[in-house]
Amino acid sequence: TVATINDTIVDSASPETLPLVVGGVTGNGGIIDDDQPTISTVVSGGNVVEGNNLTYTVSLTSGTTIASTYAYSLGGGTATATSDYNTTPTFSNGVSLVGSNLIVPAGVSSFTVTVATINDTIVDSASPETLPLVVGGVTGNGGIIDDDQPTISTVVSGGNVVEGNN
Repeated sequence: TVATINDTIVDSASPETLPLVVGGVTGNGGIIDDDQPTISTVVSGGNVVEGNNLTYTVSLTSGTTIASTYAYSLGGGTATATSDYNTTPTFSNGVSLVGSNLIVPAGVSSFTVTVATINDTIVDSASPETLPLVVGGVTGNGGIIDDDQPTISTVVSGGNVVEGNN
């Protein structure tokens, strides 16, 4: 029996091979790293006009060696869920959302989160509306730009005047 050490270092090669030679016969064992990289950045592509997709790029400190779980939340800014953006984003590189956690498969060092924004006819007072994304405690901020214009609801006339008068 060979004791292993449970560290917090993310090893790039997992499993690590551990050869053991006894009486000229070699046997190989392996150590599987159970540590996961941390989220280094969450960056949005900037502000988008409503009706377009808002894409965030999430980068990890290194590639995952095993499926890894990270806390996830979308919202909390001035944008309103279901009226300004769709609450069911899409993910790249096999990442999936389970409850309030993202599951990142082994071998992934970055992925995108794409949020569809909703093109409405409501004039929003605060533009761009903010839409923060938090993954693993790291926040990225995107914005939704309102493209709606206020309508003129009343036109007041000064009445009738004779030509040449005001």
